[in-house]
Amino acid sequence: MLLVEPFLRGNAVALVKKGKLQDFFVDFESAHNSLVGATFTGEVDRFVENSNSCFVRLPENQVGFLKRARGLKSGERLLLQSRFFSPKDKALVVTTDISFKGRYVVITPQKRIITCSRKITEKKRRQSLYELGEKFRDI
Repeated sequence: MLLVEPFLRGNAVALVKKGKLQDFFVDFESAHNSLVGATFTGEVDRFVENSNSCFVRLPENQVGFLKRARGLKSGERLLLQSRFFSPKDKALVVTTDISFKGRYVVITPQKRIITCSRKITEKKRRQSLYELGEKFRDI
């Protein structure tokens, strides 16, 4: 299954095979787009002593900062997401807790949690969305 969604001025494309994410691409229309809000791969670069965190190399020669990096090895590649802006001279704060926000639901693949938008107040509609999420939980 190939999933394509508009992202910033380009598109995000995910390849899903047998319910597992196989590959993920983000097509930026402009090379100057920020990585904030994007999902991308990064490589563990160096660890910060006694803080359980590390710096990661990001696309376009940017640097990211990852907290809760226990168990990772230098050179390991990770699927990351950034949700917050950071000052230009600071590393971009990234996380491995990926979430995809849609109009009606938020999908968090690693935590396997299904949440609905608070704007949906009708109880029957919320219940049908939860049931649909449960049906496709393994994907």
